[in-house]
Amino acid sequence: MGYTIKSREELINEIAESLEGYSEGMKWSIDLTAQEVVPICDHSVVGEDCMPKDGHLMMDIDQISSRESFQIMEDFITECTSTEEARFLHFALKQRHPFSTFKNALYELNIEGNWFGYSMKALKEKAKKWMIDNHVDFKDGKIIYKSDKVYTYRKEGKE
Repeated sequence: MGYTIKSREELINEIAESLEGYSEGMKWSIDLTAQEVVPICDHSVVGEDCMPKDGHLMMDIDQISSRESFQIMEDFITECTSTEEARFLHFALKQRHPFSTFKNALYELNIEGNWFGYSMKALKEKAKKWMIDNHVDFKDGKIIYKSDKVYTYRKEGKE
């Protein structure tokens, strides 16, 4: 499946990547038993070996809202050193499909590397806040938690 988290920084990175990494019918969770961040979805999509084992303690990672994602893009624009880039990106956000138009504009301007670095930094800050809000941390070589959001995983159709 995934890999065992070995540091607080790895946990922050995994949560950060999971905050935006949702698609239809999939969510990300921390498998507290296996000490991994894993997708939870239809096993036919990812394969049975990629799913948590029955009985593992799990905690779902909350997806950030579209508004929060949009705010990260707006904040990035304020950091642009070029007024022309800022105008182009601001225009992209006003289009019918702002997320894809924004990403296309980044590639057209050849500043996607700047965006990905900025975005990951912002997501790491959100991951740290999520950890505080949900009483999750990494200490003494393992993920620790004091949350009422922890549940025992059961495959669908199993009692």
